Amino acid sequence: MTVRSITADEAGLFAIAGGAASTPERIRAIWSAGESRPEWCFIAEEEGRPIGRVGFLTLGTIRHDLLIFGLALPWDGDYPGIGRGLLRDGLAAMMDRGAAMIEHHLPMKTTPNARERAMLLESIGLPLSQRKARFLLEPAVPPAQGRDRLVFRTLRQAGEEEFIAAIAEVTAGTLDTLHRMDVAAAGPAAAAREFYNALVSIDHNPDWWELAYRDDDFVGLIVPQRFTPEKGALNYIGVAPRHRGGGYVDDLLRRGIARLAEHGIERVIADTDVENHPAAAALLRAGFRRGETLGIYRGTISSILDGMDAAL
Repeated sequence: MTVRSITADEAGLFAIAGGAASTPERIRAIWSAGESRPEWCFIAEEEGRPIGRVGFLTLGTIRHDLLIFGLALPWDGDYPGIGRGLLRDGLAAMMDRGAAMIEHHLPMKTTPNARERAMLLESIGLPLSQRKARFLLEPAVPPAQGRDRLVFRTLRQAGEEEFIAAIAEVTAGTLDTLHRMDVAAAGPAAAAREFYNALVSIDHNPDWWELAYRDDDFVGLIVPQRFTPEKGALNYIGVAPRHRGGGYVDDLLRRGIARLAEHGIERVIADTDVENHPAAAALLRAGFRRGETLGIYRGTISSILDGMDAAL
């Protein structure tokens, strides 16, 4: 078996490798959006026949963190052997290009062969780091107007540094597993800046992101984002620790949903750690319904490769 990256004229080959059901147009659209590149897409071949594929992408400009996409293997055959070789060589090539972290979001119920995928990821040393509950609101109708007690400032008005400081403040004592890990590893300020940069790379709209105040006292923040003309997300919401328990999350959710709805968003997604029961309760109060559970697999590429090499 050989593993190689593809060229720009091999979108069709990548689309069918490993028995996948993608289209060349979908692959080219990912490249055109700047989320991936042909040289970030790898196929495993046996006697010139494609038997598996995996791609890596980043949302926005090149960063050190990458996501796995398009993983396709013969799930009823030797997927462990082919998958391990494909991922080892692909990750090694991406680390040579400067990548440091790898992440994969796996819908546990709706993804075909989810169990086999999970076993493969854990076998290469990519651990399950978090489980997230996905909540959906469709149509995007904000809850009835409640107390009008907050004043909002957009990112454009507040400025980048004030917004990053606000992220650091609302992340203190968070129930989100990955955010706690990031803060522990990098410190509150650096973790907040990295998270801000990650949000910017998804959809940067300084007139939609807002900080909330009551009597000039910072209360919380909301980051609504657009994915497609019809689909968006409340990608981050947080309340300052001293104001938790005051019902302000309901005000923030109402504001974020209204912002998305007024710009034509019909379907709103919100993901939260499965252990974050207060956030889940707030989303249900706002009219969301609980959907899929996502497994978030995350690790450093160097540790994965070291572990795989040691096992050889």
